[in-house]
Amino acid sequence: MVSPSTGQRGLYLFSNDLRLDDNPALNHLINQCDQLLFVYLIDPQESENSHRGFPRLSLHRWQFIWDCLRDLNSQLEQAGHHLLLLKGNARQLLPELCRRYRIDQVAGSYNSGCDEYRQWQILKHELSAQQVSCLTLYQNTLFSPEWLPMDIEQLPKQFTPFRKAVENLTVPQPVDLSLKLSQRACLLPLTEHQPWPEQPPLLSDYQQEQRTGTDSRRLWPGGSREGWRHYRDYLWDQEAVTHYKATRNILDSQKAFHHTSQLSPWLAQGCLSPRQVWRELTLFENQVCRNESTEWLKFELLWREFFHWNAHRLGPALYQFGGERGKTPLTSFYPQRFKSWCEGTTPYPIVNACMKQLKATGMLSNRGRQIVASALVNELEIDWRYGAAWFEYQLIDYDPGSNYGNWQYIAGVGSDPRGGRHFNLQKQTEQYDPDQRYIRRWQGGFAPAADAVGIDDWPILPPDGTSTG
Repeated sequence: MVSPSTGQRGLYLFSNDLRLDDNPALNHLINQCDQLLFVYLIDPQESENSHRGFPRLSLHRWQFIWDCLRDLNSQLEQAGHHLLLLKGNARQLLPELCRRYRIDQVAGSYNSGCDEYRQWQILKHELSAQQVSCLTLYQNTLFSPEWLPMDIEQLPKQFTPFRKAVENLTVPQPVDLSLKLSQRACLLPLTEHQPWPEQPPLLSDYQQEQRTGTDSRRLWPGGSREGWRHYRDYLWDQEAVTHYKATRNILDSQKAFHHTSQLSPWLAQGCLSPRQVWRELTLFENQVCRNESTEWLKFELLWREFFHWNAHRLGPALYQFGGERGKTPLTSFYPQRFKSWCEGTTPYPIVNACMKQLKATGMLSNRGRQIVASALVNELEIDWRYGAAWFEYQLIDYDPGSNYGNWQYIAGVGSDPRGGRHFNLQKQTEQYDPDQRYIRRWQGGFAPAADAVGIDDWPILPPDGTSTG
């Protein structure tokens, strides 16, 4: 049954919500508009060098995003639509697209980034001058603001009080597409349909250099269909979630053995929503097994939720050296030490192995991330923001709130009331890599003398500017 004609034209701007189901903003557009245009914008700033000296988007993450976009376009094509891929800034391109296609309504999603949120507010103001309405929703969280027990600004600053405030709330059920997309006309002319090659176009010289790394696509193929295939294999076929708590700290987690859920890349790009993950896990608990491990995975989803809302509560303070607390860590910026950390040539084998795995694959276990972050801040005495920026550049599963929130936690300027974390590297090695198999696999024991930390490595004061995710 086709709904009555409205005569409205709608544009959906995809970002970190690369899925069709559990997308209420998309449902709104389908219900309100007869003709639809689907757009994804590649921000050129992602591939440009930041003031840290490297870009914000690695080849690993770009390949994953590209696969997600190809999968999304394939699903749209099955319904007679296409995804328009453009390179440019949203503030420049979106108003022009609205004029060109005579758009009446625009819809999209918020993520946890401060810049992205600010950009949407500016766009709403500018589009209203063109008589274009704009709807943006929080679609990559378990709860939306109206479900939270208090205003965002009043949410607890630490995780445990936050968890206690939300853990008894009912997680809303994910929603399917309210209408078939095939019932809506495609606004994109056939002449503008773009072919989608398997390999993404390179955006920077840095990405060209990364071609020599491990093919991360073999380990983490992008797209919502691949995300569901992985999750259902992990959950239903292997029932690996039943031992999640016992295996989650394994450093070299392999997908074949499902030591961890490894859902973070698909969650970060919105191929899967946390509500979908939560619902499927609850079904598993009701039908197969509910134990400490299934509860722990939900616990991790609540940590992700906390960091998301904490990012919105803090705003720019999430990216500032002293954080919300205004505490000044006893660190600076040592160029040679930072280079050694990035390349995995420090005097610490466990750190080297982790950093080489990160650079080769674009992924690193949660335990590994804590180890290398602690080493950067404490052993190498480097400004934590440089480490956070390197993770932003390298990680396939980069998410602003989780990344910068965790780094603040380690550096002692964030939500941890105990004032940071300092991991004993020798103890971590003995506990999580006692036979040094992980260190040998990733060649962590080799540190050239020229790259070792030394007294001749004089500090450089960091710039006043801050990244905003």
